[in-house]
Parts: sequence; C-alpha cells; structure tokens
Amino acid sequence: MQFVYIFVLGLHVLAGVFWAGTTIAVARDPEIRIERFFQPQMNAAGMVFLTGALLWYSSTAALSVRWKWFWPWVSRRP
Repeated sequence: MQFVYIFVLGLHVLAGVFWAGTTIAVARDPEIRIERFFQPQMNAAGMVFLTGALLWYSSTAALSVRWKWFWPWVSRRP
C-alpha cells in the first residue's frame, strides 16, 4: 500500500510542478504561444486535482481509522 501512496504522491508533485512552471513561463515571456500549452496544462491541472483528491481521501480514511480506536464515541451516529 505504501508503494501506491508514494506513486500517487509523485504524480501529484510532478503534475503540480509542471502546471506551475508552465504557468510562470507563459506569464513571463510574451513570445511563447499559449495555444501550445493549453492542453498539457489542463491535463496537468486535472491530474493534480484527481491525485490530490485521492491523497486527501486516503489520508482522512487513515485518520478516521486511527481516531476511532482512540475515540470510539466519535464514530457513533445519532
């Protein structure tokens, strides 16, 4: 399971760095044509969103299991 977490975290970081780097490069250089970068940037943004949601879900699921052991009344529903 740790391998999957590390792989998803790596994808999240790489896509985020690409997204931020191309955004800064396009913003600073007026001669770069934005049309070339639009599709890769949108793909990177989607990858960042999906992997971030997966990481958030996996980390909060792990937290809820951990805290249910420590605080069993938290999991009770009225």
